[in-house]
Amino acid sequence: MRLVTILILTLLILVGCGTRRDQAPASSGNNEAATAALVQPSIVPPGPSVHTPVIAATPRATELEPAGPRLRYLWPLTLLPEVSIDPARSLATTEAFTLTLIVQRGVPRTITITGGTSIAAPAEGGSAIEVRGVRGLLYEERGTTRLRWIEAGSPYQISGDVGSRPLLVLASGLEALTRDAWLQRLAHAAEQ
Repeated sequence: MRLVTILILTLLILVGCGTRRDQAPASSGNNEAATAALVQPSIVPPGPSVHTPVIAATPRATELEPAGPRLRYLWPLTLLPEVSIDPARSLATTEAFTLTLIVQRGVPRTITITGGTSIAAPAEGGSAIEVRGVRGLLYEERGTTRLRWIEAGSPYQISGDVGSRPLLVLASGLEALTRDAWLQRLAHAAEQ
């Protein structure tokens, strides 16, 4: 076993592999698979002298996550008796959520609360309006009202065929939840 180790070290020296001098040494543990997963060799162009290829550490997953916006999963604090949640048309992923509400007053109407990447690019125009303490835009076209805003760096929208006033009231009564808490509430709504 010792002979194999010496041969491998000799081979590494002859080939010229090494670590960057300004890089901290890898963990002193014997977990070679973990250490190998953290490094990715880069190619060094040949030159007149002997070059040592640089092995740069690949960023950990936590270093790749954006430091900016975090999606807030919005949920109504209260619902009127004639408003119910439609669990079949509601969902949440790590990038977006959609919560669909059904208004059972006269003709059934739908209100959708959406956040994250599932929001299409905003249409041109719109009227400036304050939503949840930030600047938003209100769009009214063909019987559908859309209320759009950016909160904590993430886009949100409430849309429906109920007019702008109910959407503004609903927006002011939304609470921000974690994804897990949001999904628990959705599961509870599905049971009712």
